Amino acid sequence: MSVSNRQLFFAMLRNRKSRHLNREFIGHTVEENVGVVTEELASAYAAATNDKNTIYSKEPDLAPPLILSRLVHPFLLNLLINRDLHMNILRMVHGQQSFSFVKPIKIGDSIKVKMVVTDIRDTPAGELMEIDFDISNADSGALYGKAKAGLMVRGASGNSEKGVKEEKVISPEPLQRIEIKTDENQAMRYADASGDHNFIHKSNFLAKLAGLPRTILHGMCVLAMTTNTLADALAAGDYRRLQEVAVRFSTPTFPGQTLTLLIYPVKDGATPFEVVNHKGKAILKKGYVRVS
Repeated sequence: MSVSNRQLFFAMLRNRKSRHLNREFIGHTVEENVGVVTEELASAYAAATNDKNTIYSKEPDLAPPLILSRLVHPFLLNLLINRDLHMNILRMVHGQQSFSFVKPIKIGDSIKVKMVVTDIRDTPAGELMEIDFDISNADSGALYGKAKAGLMVRGASGNSEKGVKEEKVISPEPLQRIEIKTDENQAMRYADASGDHNFIHKSNFLAKLAGLPRTILHGMCVLAMTTNTLADALAAGDYRRLQEVAVRFSTPTFPGQTLTLLIYPVKDGATPFEVVNHKGKAILKKGYVRVS
């Protein structure tokens, strides 16, 4: 199910003038066994997200929590390059993401993934495609977790309005401020570990073609590092206590930046958070996490 850089590049060229997604894809479903989670895969993902949690010394067969994203990514890529979807990759951004955790994935587990396109609709910012994933054990059927991705094609909506702003919400003072340091080479490392070789993370030239000043760090890498830090702060590093994490992606992160995680008081049973850059601009916003 792997997608090559060549396939992704030609899909980008083919759909560079596409203005609308094919809404016949609502309900599009793919279900497939993806194989066994190996020690090499789990270790590479942990290393790429600077995950040095001591829980691995106590639970050496435990895989990183957001390895879920690594397992669903090939399904997402195959959807994006589908000729009939008409996805304008140059105008697409990963707008929002959530994960719910039911059972920890362990090294040696055999995985099955089910992907469903649940909606494609107009929003003030563009055309939004929502995709749901179920990740389960291929042998027993036991559910490990669920994921929901929101992909936005900027300006693709007929109802798109420039200058639409969200209502300003005044947040309370954060209870904790924790630095998250990224590395200059992290985008390349994460690309190899996650399978996400999108050109905006690896080529300055193609990133600029997409309207960016340079290559950016994967939003999922930032979310994985944030989830690790939240588990440290709120669950004594025990990933098994994670129940749910959700965010909206806001501003790109450039490799090498130092970010700050802001953790707010619990509200409605969840802990709100956001991640900001050195200028105080939100990288991840409207985040929340639930732990047991």
